[in-house]
Amino acid sequence: MYILVLVLLILIIIPLFLFVLKFNSYSISDNVEDWVFFGDYLGGTVNTAISFSSLIFLGYLTYLLSKQSNSENKKNNILMRRMDAYDELTSFLPQINQFLFDFSKSANTILDKITEKPLNVDLIIEKKLELNRQIVLFKNFYSLLFSFNVRYGHLFDYDFNSEDYNKIVKKADTLKTFFEKTIDFLNGEMDTPNIIEDDLMRTFFDDLVVFINLVRKELK
Repeated sequence: MYILVLVLLILIIIPLFLFVLKFNSYSISDNVEDWVFFGDYLGGTVNTAISFSSLIFLGYLTYLLSKQSNSENKKNNILMRRMDAYDELTSFLPQINQFLFDFSKSANTILDKITEKPLNVDLIIEKKLELNRQIVLFKNFYSLLFSFNVRYGHLFDYDFNSEDYNKIVKKADTLKTFFEKTIDFLNGEMDTPNIIEDDLMRTFFDDLVVFINLVRKELK
């Protein structure tokens, strides 16, 4: 901007300087026609310089506005994609929370029904199907969590190579395997149930909430 102003001043000064340099030996004229000629001279030189500078200034201003607009559009686009990623991640949260809370109860209910006499086969099948649907939901969530870095990592400042994030993914993988083997056990395909740490479900969900809150902070 300062350069453009400087160029404009130079373009205005040069014609005046040349005029003074050429006619400095003459006294100031009292003839109106001389002043008319002087005005024509200025109109043909200074006005041309001003028009040319205005054109350059307009082009430069258009460039700045376009650059700023592109930058804003890029920021808005990234923000929208961040929000989409966040919404996809949190859409699982209520169901995952409820599933983790109810899982042991659901599995124990099936075991109790299996040991009852006479067997209520329809109820057992219904409970197994319900539990299996919940496990499929968790597996879908695990797939999202596992691929979240690849799909959306470039949108966030969060360090997806951090120990905290890898710990969440590892816990999710452990739980997924545990749920799958629990179904196998309930179906009689395993003699003994798989065992995990008592507080794994709770710590996994707590870590997950911390991660989601960190992601949410970047939605500004």
